[in-house]
Amino acid sequence: MTEVMDEMPVPGGFLRIRACGEAATLVEVLTDDLEMSWREVHGIAVIGDAPGFFGAVATYTSVLIEYDPVIHDFSEVVGMIRSRVAAGRSYEPKPGRRVIVPVVYGGKWGPDLEAVADELELSPDELVRRHHERPLLIRAVVSPAGSPMSEGPDLPAPVQRQNSPRPSVLAGSVALAGRQAITYATSSPGGWRLIGRTPVQLINPYHSPPVIYRPGDLVQYLPIAADRWDEFLNVPVELRD
Repeated sequence: MTEVMDEMPVPGGFLRIRACGEAATLVEVLTDDLEMSWREVHGIAVIGDAPGFFGAVATYTSVLIEYDPVIHDFSEVVGMIRSRVAAGRSYEPKPGRRVIVPVVYGGKWGPDLEAVADELELSPDELVRRHHERPLLIRAVVSPAGSPMSEGPDLPAPVQRQNSPRPSVLAGSVALAGRQAITYATSSPGGWRLIGRTPVQLINPYHSPPVIYRPGDLVQYLPIAADRWDEFLNVPVELRD
């Protein structure tokens, strides 16, 4: 069980910093301002790119920073966090970057499309239109590894998750749950509702970094006909500035 080790105030709330063993630190932003907390945790996550760190996993309100305990210790990491927050270095997304994700909607590619549309009292065509009509802000890059999780489209109600998670969801599956949207970067178990699938490759092992998008980018879903699947199959996802 982690122990609260340090706290510091931020506008509208405070940070709680915990030691997670000898090789990780968990930072939580406790505030009612979710936009501020998101910017703070993703600003702090940049520390994970420094030498001696293994990376950082950031969500809406918390970030786990992992590091080599031979090189860094908890008190040093706390000092880095405090310095960054005190300097006002919260996350500022680069405006205008869009990830282009072509999608075949419905049918075998999106087996839950009709059921989700029915639950929301929309037609399948209207659900598809709302899903792709505007770019969606990526809030986190999450599991399965490299998956962009974004704000969801404008829908009349939250989308219910599967009653029982699927044991395997195909890579490229485009899905909804609650008020959020996601594209599965790799195959994985999952309980999100599947409305389509993309043939493009979200993770490119021959590119550095292998995931080219980041929180704050926009994902633009682009509907395509099923007969264009092979045209995009395994093509690396496109990022436009």
